[in-house]
Amino acid sequence: MEAKAFWPVYDKCRQSLDASHGKANRAMTDYVSAGDKMTDANAKRLVGEVLAGEAAEASARKACFDRVAKVLPGKKAARYFQIETKIAALFRFDAAVAVPLVD
Repeated sequence: MEAKAFWPVYDKCRQSLDASHGKANRAMTDYVSAGDKMTDANAKRLVGEVLAGEAAEASARKACFDRVAKVLPGKKAARYFQIETKIAALFRFDAAVAVPLVD
């Protein structure tokens, strides 16, 4: 019974989270592509885009948790949130390792 209600909510959450990740990922790709040609103005713009993507992700995560909490008991909803948070942390770590610091 829970699964039938959960999976459509999960699918909608994945779509909204993937969209917010896309914003930050595009900015990171632009950053890496700039390489040695990075200007101060471009660096500020890209950081702003990354921050906007992270803010969109936080908003999407809150909305997702609210939707999941309506279809799952509290502890299961909390576990879902913990798992999603851990997965997001792994992706952030991978990005942090891969993207060089600005020179």
